[in-house]
Amino acid sequence: MITISLKKDLLPGTWRYLGNRCPNILPSSVPIAGQNPQEIAKVIDGELYQIGRHSIKNTFMVVKGHARFLYVRPNYSGYRNVAQKVFSKVPWNVDYDHALSRRIANAAKPAYEYVLLLRVPPSVNRKHGYFEKRDQLSGQSPMVCFADNRIFDKWLGRPPLARNRSNHIMWGYSTKNKISFGLTLKQKGRWAYAIGMGDTDLPMNNLIKI
Repeated sequence: MITISLKKDLLPGTWRYLGNRCPNILPSSVPIAGQNPQEIAKVIDGELYQIGRHSIKNTFMVVKGHARFLYVRPNYSGYRNVAQKVFSKVPWNVDYDHALSRRIANAAKPAYEYVLLLRVPPSVNRKHGYFEKRDQLSGQSPMVCFADNRIFDKWLGRPPLARNRSNHIMWGYSTKNKISFGLTLKQKGRWAYAIGMGDTDLPMNNLIKI
């Protein structure tokens, strides 16, 4: 009798393998921007770290399990250099992009002091550029804000109109348009890749716990 296994092997170098390494964190629970490092770390329920000699005024990292979330000041010019130090290495071209556009982060009241940095395909990043010039900000902004559908698509490496579920994308970002769904294992791998994760853990010797 021949037994056929329906189990999918989780092999290194695949999205599912990377997704299996990522902690069980819902996308809706990770701030894309915030006004205070301690508050961002508290929301993620992770540990706060300074990155080498880089001032926490410019950049910091929140670590939760294998996941490492890199935040930078919107106007900090050295963000690419920091990302290259703390993200896993890949042999292809990538863009290091602010999850919430710098224009929107600075337009918030009060302005967001830190924005989550993502690793995204250059072609996808270009397609999102037009929509990152629009917003629906009004009144007082919350201490932290979260991804809407379009930003979630960018996080997964998808173009902005891939699913086109609503007209909200045309109106621009609003802190009220928070996503509320989870991820498949493959999507989780793409999500983890965008925050810099790889098949193995990166060294922690350049991180200083705060």
